[in-house]
Amino acid sequence: MPLLDIVGCTGTNKTFWVGFGFMKNKKEKSYSFILKSLEQVIFRMGLGHPKIIITNKDQALMGAIEAIFPYTRNILCIWHIQKNLMVKCRPALRQEVIRIDYEGKGMKSTLVDEFKEKVEAHWVAFWQDFIKLVNAYTEEEKDAEWNNFRAKYSHNMWDTVFEYIKKEWLQEDTAKHFLKCYTNEYLHLNKQASLQVEGAHWIIKRDLGTSTMDLLGATLSIEMTIEKQHQKIWQEIEDERVRIKIDFKNLWLFKHVLKKVSSHALKIIHSIFERYLPESAPDKKPIKPCTGVTRRTLGIPCIHIIKEYYEADTSIELFEFCPHWRLHTDENLSPVDPRELVLEPEVIRPRGRPPGVINWPTTSEQSHRGRGSGHVRGSRGGGQARSGRGARQRGCGSYGGGQAGRGRGGRQQGGECGSGSAGTSEVSTQSHENDDNEISENRDDKTNENQIRRSKRRGRGQPAPWLGDENE
Repeated sequence: MPLLDIVGCTGTNKTFWVGFGFMKNKKEKSYSFILKSLEQVIFRMGLGHPKIIITNKDQALMGAIEAIFPYTRNILCIWHIQKNLMVKCRPALRQEVIRIDYEGKGMKSTLVDEFKEKVEAHWVAFWQDFIKLVNAYTEEEKDAEWNNFRAKYSHNMWDTVFEYIKKEWLQEDTAKHFLKCYTNEYLHLNKQASLQVEGAHWIIKRDLGTSTMDLLGATLSIEMTIEKQHQKIWQEIEDERVRIKIDFKNLWLFKHVLKKVSSHALKIIHSIFERYLPESAPDKKPIKPCTGVTRRTLGIPCIHIIKEYYEADTSIELFEFCPHWRLHTDENLSPVDPRELVLEPEVIRPRGRPPGVINWPTTSEQSHRGRGSGHVRGSRGGGQARSGRGARQRGCGSYGGGQAGRGRGGRQQGGECGSGSAGTSEVSTQSHENDDNEISENRDDKTNENQIRRSKRRGRGQPAPWLGDENE
């Protein structure tokens, strides 16, 4: 099953993955489905269409791009053009070498390596002449370079090669995708080859390890690869925001853009500066009239703007760089559709006491133990305790703050720890019947017994020292 991977390039010149798609086949319908899905995500995020897309000469893919992204420029990879041209040129190159260097001589086995080297040297020269045609800035220059190219290889053995070049690559519908006289009209950041795509595709295949993995395993492997690459990219961007990674002789020229523009863009500007300035140096190139190509295609100041800053002894300003090269941005992206996010499952809290929680005493137990016997429990018959001089009472490690009923009981000391009901049976009025009194006394005794048992478990079984009467 073919895998289509789509990558992008950061301002630090690092590759990041945009999307993946497993396809049934390499037809335009399959490409259109994947690109349409990508277009919907880009639209939701408010990013706008991509500026350029670099591909090989796959007619189905190019047709899908033109249909889904009509405002996006499609550039043909120069590396793939070179490979295709090499296949067509090899036979003619061999004949050329034989005609020039070995005509009338017998080929010996000892000359095979020498022959291969000469064929390779002829191929390099041929490709350099073709690149001159590609790099022509205007259509007039392109036509002049074509005539020079054709005149240099005028032997009839090259007729097939030049017919192939003219028909396959120099037709207007194809030439506008890679000749610089056409591509210099828009921003492309000097990207002419899909080598970054090839490198990213190789990393994916390396991490997959096999071509027979199931869909789930392949998806998980790709996800891990993306996460690792994403962390590396963000780490590098954060490093450039806090560190100066360049060491130029004329560093003052970049004072206002350090830590704000990527070091890759600053290196490009420095290379342009070293090529032309200062003009008084003997090895510098002359500065030609400005055509605006550098700013239009790279999004950085050209040599004419650099010269103005250099002669004014001031730093290049941030607004001279397009947003792609900036390390900070003020643009706020629109929120992603929640349906596009995969959330973690909600954690459901189990019923009951969580494991490992200490068994703290309840509120009622704390009130009985902490305040002593401050409240007197009424009898079942509804009798009320009458206050008098408080009877001294000790128990539960605190002074007895309870009110003693007025009756036969004088002082009462209880080693018992309970609810603080001092003389509970004395509190009951005599108007109740005897059976009610007995029930009340039994209930209080049972309560006191349970409280003593709990107190001993907590080390509270010993009587506390008397702390004084609450009325004193």
